[in-house]
Amino acid sequence: MFRSACARWWRLVWPEAVACAALTAVALHLIAPFLTDRFIGASDAVWYYCLLDDHLHQTRAGIFPVYVGQSHANWNGHPVGLLAGYLLTGAALDLVTGGRYSTVEVQHLTLAWSIWAGALSAYACLRALPARRWLAGALACLYVSCPGTLCLPGGLDMYPSFMVLPYVPVVLYGLARGARRGDGTAAGCLGGGTALVWMCHAAIALWLSVGGALFVAALAARRGRFWHTVRFAALAGAAFAVLSAWYFATVFSMELHRSHGMTEAPEPPAGLYRATGPKFADDLTRNVRASVPGAYLPLGDRFEPMSYFQLGYGLLGLLGFAAGVALRERVPALRAFVGAALGLLVLLHPLAGLTWHVWANLPRTFGVTGPWPMQRFYVLLAGLGAFAGALAVERVLSRGRAALAFTVAAPHAAPRRHVLPARAALAAVVLVVGTGYSLHQAQKVRALGFRARDPDPVPAVSRPENQSLRAHNWLTVHDPRTTPDRVTVGDPLLYNRVLDADGVAVLAANREAAGRGTPVPFVPAVALPFRADAGTSVRPLLTARFESERRYLLTLRVTSQNVSEGAALVVRGATLRREYRPLDNTGRPQTVRVTLWTSAPGADEVQVSLASAPADPAAPATLSIDGIELTRYEATDLPVRVDALHPYAATVRTDRPARLETHLEFVKGYEATVNGARVEPAPSPDGMLTVPLAEGDNEVRLVYRGTPAARAAFVVSGLGWLAALGAAVRVLGRRLAAGGREATASA
Repeated sequence: MFRSACARWWRLVWPEAVACAALTAVALHLIAPFLTDRFIGASDAVWYYCLLDDHLHQTRAGIFPVYVGQSHANWNGHPVGLLAGYLLTGAALDLVTGGRYSTVEVQHLTLAWSIWAGALSAYACLRALPARRWLAGALACLYVSCPGTLCLPGGLDMYPSFMVLPYVPVVLYGLARGARRGDGTAAGCLGGGTALVWMCHAAIALWLSVGGALFVAALAARRGRFWHTVRFAALAGAAFAVLSAWYFATVFSMELHRSHGMTEAPEPPAGLYRATGPKFADDLTRNVRASVPGAYLPLGDRFEPMSYFQLGYGLLGLLGFAAGVALRERVPALRAFVGAALGLLVLLHPLAGLTWHVWANLPRTFGVTGPWPMQRFYVLLAGLGAFAGALAVERVLSRGRAALAFTVAAPHAAPRRHVLPARAALAAVVLVVGTGYSLHQAQKVRALGFRARDPDPVPAVSRPENQSLRAHNWLTVHDPRTTPDRVTVGDPLLYNRVLDADGVAVLAANREAAGRGTPVPFVPAVALPFRADAGTSVRPLLTARFESERRYLLTLRVTSQNVSEGAALVVRGATLRREYRPLDNTGRPQTVRVTLWTSAPGADEVQVSLASAPADPAAPATLSIDGIELTRYEATDLPVRVDALHPYAATVRTDRPARLETHLEFVKGYEATVNGARVEPAPSPDGMLTVPLAEGDNEVRLVYRGTPAARAAFVVSGLGWLAALGAAVRVLGRRLAAGGREATASA
């Protein structure tokens, strides 16, 4: 009898195992371009790589949790709290794999994990909805093969947006179950799933949270459901508060909501909320207009961002079917999911008098939107379409009623016992065809990743000399202290300087001292002064020989007018691969300083070129170079001698009380000592961390400890996640035991 019961239990389990194996194959097929050690991507991918590389350096050294950059990959201490989900996933995968993979491979593993876990999460949540096995499998395939989702890593380097794939289905399942039962499982899924989405991508999480809150409020308004819904909301809110406590404590105690992620301006206005404004709405509406009708046309073979932002015909048809069923059936979750999906789709269309006004007046909180809202919306739309479709199809099949497309093919004259199987078969055929076509279209998005692979087996971004430029960190791109003298240096030593006691006047600066270093001979490629019409071209400026591990400062005196913002100073050598965009296009003379060094053994022949194009082809564009200097400097010759970058250690001599401005961004949580005595760090007018100096020799030490609120919340959230994991294992064990008892009883 026991053997028979085991056999029956296995017959209950193996179909699920086969379905999960099939979904795993689909997910790995879709993410195949990233199953490589070759680097893929451009600016955003490089930035995420640098942050992940820094995070792995710290966790491998035993530093956890990580709050700010403390390695060569993130040398200015840029906070990483807003990307907790992406970085923690990478650290977990690195731990599981024993640290044997490179940062590029770990970065790609995070994407593979996201799509694989997204497929299995969607399948498991749809099965628990409950949905039939074939229906849940097809919808899970549609969910992960949505072109608007796949193009996030494949063509746009939007890795954190892609990281929410496994958790959106959990939130939607919690809402759907809460509408029916409102038990602890529903509350846990809703609170826990929402916390995970917040840790991965705050903007997507805010849209999801607002929609979920409105749905719960609508449930409470139903007759006889108020106190039941209040209990459900309280349980979900408590779970969310505990599990997300560390994330929000980190963000608010370090004031990341004020200085990072809110706006792309160097100095965002004080306060959490800021309206997007008319100009932002104009730019956004222009992008929305460019996506229509491309969002409804078959994908092309070339990457056109606006055309790849689409649901795909399978999910679009399913959403239309669900809308038809929602009009006739009073299913709260179905109506809510359809309404939310249609509302997001409306915002992605240039409707006169509506879309522009919504975007112009929407508070821009936690980067709730961007110039391309499609980057945020399509992950949500794919999940809403899958769950709405599951609820609608199950409603039709369980009721034995025909709706929309099923009405045409249903054999009305057939006996009732044959109608339901016929409709089920038809639904299966429709979903299989839709899923097959969506997977076929997904091959075109998949091809983007293969074309973008770096041919170099050792990615340039993995070399320390190429990690200094991070486009999303305004500090390393546009230095506000030197306007119009703009600098894009890549050496943290040159950001250190001594200010007066008020933190205003500059007493000594490493950057100026480096410019007075030893002149280095180079071969000029242009005669100076150089004047030219700035047409579309690449002009070699000089060739020089760089010794390994020696630091060089390149100084250019440039004047440009009507030159495209994409104009770049291109540096190429055997290992050195750098690009800067330093021109201000004001027509005023400016000084550009760039630090260069190479880790190539021996020496490296480096060529510096300027790639330019006119900003307005109809207007004249001019470019002039009045001087080029190349000097070599030693760290020991600088007025601020930085002995160690991480943890920060420096020696400074000053003849009066002053302040040391470091290369680290100021965030709360640093512990500073000068000559062994504790001092209070403070921000400079440019947002850098400063410490007071006494007259004479000063030994400065900086260690990041984290804010007290973040440290306490880490313990709370850690215990909460352990409890949540235990509860999930307990629920899964009960379900498996119930399946075993059912098999035994039937035996």
